[in-house]
Amino acid sequence: MKMFIFTGETLQEAREFMVSSGDKKYRADQVFKWIYKKNVFDPVKMTDLPSGLIPFLNKKTRVVSVSVQDRRVSKRDRTSKYLFRLNDGNCIESAFLPYEKRNTACLSAQVGCPLGCMFCATGKQGFIRNLSADEIVGQYLIMNRDAVKETGRGITNIVLMGMGEPFLNYDSVFRALEILSEPWGAGMSPRRITISTSGIITGINRLISEKKRYKLSISLHSPFDEKRRKLIPVNKKYSIKRLLDAIDRYIEATGMMVTFQYLLIGGFNDAKADAGMLAEMLKDIKCKVNIIIYNRVADLPFKKPPEKSVERFMSILASAGIKTTIRKSRGDDIDSGCGQLRQRHIKPER
Repeated sequence: MKMFIFTGETLQEAREFMVSSGDKKYRADQVFKWIYKKNVFDPVKMTDLPSGLIPFLNKKTRVVSVSVQDRRVSKRDRTSKYLFRLNDGNCIESAFLPYEKRNTACLSAQVGCPLGCMFCATGKQGFIRNLSADEIVGQYLIMNRDAVKETGRGITNIVLMGMGEPFLNYDSVFRALEILSEPWGAGMSPRRITISTSGIITGINRLISEKKRYKLSISLHSPFDEKRRKLIPVNKKYSIKRLLDAIDRYIEATGMMVTFQYLLIGGFNDAKADAGMLAEMLKDIKCKVNIIIYNRVADLPFKKPPEKSVERFMSILASAGIKTTIRKSRGDDIDSGCGQLRQRHIKPER
């Protein structure tokens, strides 16, 4: 019999499994309550289960299919960076970001990434495989358990901004999000879940057609195709115009605001012309812009923008009525940039 992993299954599927195994279907409800409401993953500690059921669960089922290989906590802002080990020996990264009024979990969708974005450490490591739904849910569960212990409050928001492109692992990602948003699961409101994409239009279109109401975040980084292609190669396939057309359809279908992520790089995309074109492009779109200040990373031919160009860029967008914020860098002292901790781990193996 194939190992049954509770966190990759719906409640109905778990009920059917328990019945097919010769037990009562409500045992699945009990297990789910322990997992998602009480943060207990060991069947031995699920005290309302009959003792005779425990050996079967231990032998034929698993709750969480990821384990913590390494964890680093920032002394500056308490951001936690997790390196999770998967059952096949591969590793992925996730991050827990505590704020005053919310706790955010940043989850990965793939082992590595196939897109090869120039500024991304994960992209330089190549692509190995997609994550399964239980591996995505497992990241959340472990971080949520730690968050409750350490902050007295569980995770309130989820962002798919970790390793990989979520829309290139669509089925597993949205199965995981279904589990995390259902009342019998984590009960997370879809409006507190954000999907970050480099611009996979087929994924955006499917999101619209299936009427899923998750928030959307776009890695834009330039209003010019030529520049964006240098940073994000997938722009060769999905041009900015095609991307904006898809975003218009998403906003029309959902009524929700879109966030554009913009990595501001000195001497590359921080000029007055860049800001002006971006303002013109976005002025009629229901959106906000998150400016990310580039910090020097070894082996990359980029530099941090001067403060004056940051102020000018922000001012031009503000004058066009576009809501703009600077996304503060967190966890700099713990290799919090996506892929950095994993890179440290895999270098010795290579």
